[in-house]
Amino acid sequence: MRAAQSSAVIANPWVLLLLFCGLVGPFALDFHLHYPDEIYYRDAAVKMLQTEDYLTTYLGSGELRFKKPILTYWAVLAGFKLFGVHAFGSRIFFLLAGAATVGLTYLLGKTVFGDRKIAGTAALIAASNPILIFASTRSIPDVLLVLTITVSALGFAGLLRDGEQAKKKFLWLLYLGLALAFEVKGLPAMALGGIGILYLRFNPWQRVSWKKLLYLPALLVALGIAVFWFVAMWQLHGPAFLDSFLEDQVGTRVTSRLLLVLQNGTVATMLLVGMFLPWVALAIPKVKSALATTWKENPQFFAFALLWGLAIVGMGALTSKFYERYLLPVAPVLALWLAWILVRGGGLDRAKGLKVAAVFLLSLVALLVGVNTWVLVTGSGE
Repeated sequence: MRAAQSSAVIANPWVLLLLFCGLVGPFALDFHLHYPDEIYYRDAAVKMLQTEDYLTTYLGSGELRFKKPILTYWAVLAGFKLFGVHAFGSRIFFLLAGAATVGLTYLLGKTVFGDRKIAGTAALIAASNPILIFASTRSIPDVLLVLTITVSALGFAGLLRDGEQAKKKFLWLLYLGLALAFEVKGLPAMALGGIGILYLRFNPWQRVSWKKLLYLPALLVALGIAVFWFVAMWQLHGPAFLDSFLEDQVGTRVTSRLLLVLQNGTVATMLLVGMFLPWVALAIPKVKSALATTWKENPQFFAFALLWGLAIVGMGALTSKFYERYLLPVAPVLALWLAWILVRGGGLDRAKGLKVAAVFLLSLVALLVGVNTWVLVTGSGE
């Protein structure tokens, strides 16, 4: 009984948000542990401050760089504007985006199932995801991408649940989330969004008509958000900027070598399972009955989560160089899927399982704080 009560407290979304920010924050808001790609966004934001040109992205050398859309640069710029040009300013909004993703995962669970236990467990799984934690400590696009994709997932969830009777707010969430995701990282958002929309239209359980899906107010606003930076760059710098963008998005990323595709696909699959440990292990004892139960209960969400999981593995397999953070955009949806399986299969009914889950989360964040403290102590002696 005590284990259940303590787990319920930890799985409370507000407690999780505070834990995430309070325990990951000291690890995030310092440059002792630096990620190389951050320099592109920091340098560009500094240039924006100097030139007051808030659309064009430059390297520190002054060379133009158009490999990523504008939203990540603006997140760094906003931090610099509000808090100053230092580590805290550079990373604060990425830490908050990670915490917000945990909260959105809870809302996703409430939207799909209306069940606080499933929603809270999903948020707990998301908060303990090591890839989300590390993405929240870096001023690069990945945590903003998962945040905006999860906004769109809320829209997909409402349409999957209610079909033709879904409220218009879910269409706004779907399209605005995808538009913002496109302004974070480009084509991956378009791919996931396109797969999701086709699924809404053609899945056999809860089909949504084109008339419902093609809601012009939301579509037009989302389209404006998605393309405005590209239009601005075309007007300011001509079509050459698009060559640089597409080279990064497709030319240097996508591979057709079969062996490399198989290798990346295997690694992606293993990492996808690994980032949900020990939760996957808790689901194993009754996984067959749990899968059967959840499939019967809500086949449309079950298949949607599985489809997005396969899609992200496939996209990772096709890259010329695979990084674990490429799996992050669908992590909240998969966290909810796993939480649903755990709850329905009784994986969290056993006190030992609850203790393991709670201890794992607290141990993970304690490890991060410990590493950061060690780096600070050893670094201050140099």
